[in-house]
Amino acid sequence: MKKQQKLEEERRLWYVAMTRAKESLIISATKNQDMGLQPSLFITEIPEIQKEEKTPLLNTEHIVIAQTQIVPKQNWSEATRIEIEKRAKNYVLSVTGLNAWLRSPLEFYEKYLIRQPAGKMPSASFGTAVHAGLAFIGKHVNEHGTLPQRDLWLDTIRDTLTAEILTLQEQHDFLIKTTEIIDNYLSKKECPLLQK
Repeated sequence: MKKQQKLEEERRLWYVAMTRAKESLIISATKNQDMGLQPSLFITEIPEIQKEEKTPLLNTEHIVIAQTQIVPKQNWSEATRIEIEKRAKNYVLSVTGLNAWLRSPLEFYEKYLIRQPAGKMPSASFGTAVHAGLAFIGKHVNEHGTLPQRDLWLDTIRDTLTAEILTLQEQHDFLIKTTEIIDNYLSKKECPLLQK
């Protein structure tokens, strides 16, 4: 059952990635069996009418050489080994950590011992935008004793959302939502910023 759930999650991620394309989508796969790679099984789920096979115009020998250089064998230093052992010894296993281990020991190792950073969720970017807008307003009130003009704090929010990794639609939606939240906050009689 878990294997089927994992497959469905991968299929969902594949679909989400495909639907992010604005005008067209190019999915490439090699037919070179020597590389030992297999195309994604989800490619077979794309209707044939939507597929078009193309032959590269470039000399593919150069592309293969450029993209398949030998990766050097990783040689962990003694300090790294000691640090990882220390983290493992001090780690208190949680349910989330156990689930990660059961899914994949490598995932557990990267996420909980190495602490490899994960991508930021769009909702966190929304929170960043709200914080940036309120921080700008608060700083302006502290320095000038008055609320800034609306377009000034809106520019700050726009700049913040533009710097985040979001789709244009997410930027637009979060700008509207952030503006509503801050307008609502500033319209309250008990707003702390208005009492300064």
